[in-house]
Amino acid sequence: MSINIPNIRIALYDFISEFCEPKVNNECIILGNQNNVSLPTETDNYIIFYIQNIIRHGTNIERYQDATESYSMIENNEIVAQIDCYCDSNNGLDDSRAYTMAKSLEIAFRSELGTQFLKKYNLCTLYAEDIRNTTITSESNTFLNKYTVICHLAGNFEYNKQIDTFTHVNVGIKDVDVKYK
Repeated sequence: MSINIPNIRIALYDFISEFCEPKVNNECIILGNQNNVSLPTETDNYIIFYIQNIIRHGTNIERYQDATESYSMIENNEIVAQIDCYCDSNNGLDDSRAYTMAKSLEIAFRSELGTQFLKKYNLCTLYAEDIRNTTITSESNTFLNKYTVICHLAGNFEYNKQIDTFTHVNVGIKDVDVKYK
């Protein structure tokens, strides 16, 4: 079964919604690298995720499907996703919230539970890198805690092409002893 970019994004969104602790509102789980999306104004507790890279691994698998007269080319890919967890520092009193959100996702991603969850999206987990503190300065010139986890998934992209085929052949056999003029 083939994957595509929108389904990968849905899988990541659903994964974050399911496994992030402490929970964040669904409207605070944001697909990054978009020009038409703004950050939440009521809270600094949010998550931004995006696909960082897609890397092809190995040689394509090619299959001819007789019943549908199609030719399939399947490519195995590693999908690298970045998940950034943000929270307001409140003068250092709540800086563990972003860390806990990122850590819960990292642990779930490395678990059997996370692997089983992503199967329904035709993805499998490879590994998650250790979380990193990537704290930034907010627009109000205060520190905004940010912890980042990089997740590596695997999935297959498939390209199908209808091809012209035939169903039977009439073969005429000539006697090999016949002389042709």
